Amino acid sequence: AHSVTFSPVKDSLHSLELSEGGDELNEEEIVERFLAPYLNVEDAEEVIVKTGHTLMLMDANGKSLEFTVSHLDMEGDESDA
Repeated sequence: AHSVTFSPVKDSLHSLELSEGGDELNEEEIVERFLAPYLNVEDAEEVIVKTGHTLMLMDANGKSLEFTVSHLDMEGDESDA
């Protein structure tokens, strides 16, 4: 896949923000805490997900956040030929 979009599940994000004092988390912090430890987002050659999958990822502090795969761009994938 050339592009995968992980979107935080709103209820899960809201619960996490409330548990941390109510401050809104920015996108950079979400990527750093929850996606980067699991996925090499800079140099990923293969990611096994499908649109609609929901993933629950946990940060180093044991806080969890659910993500939905909201977009998957398979353009140029040789298996589509």
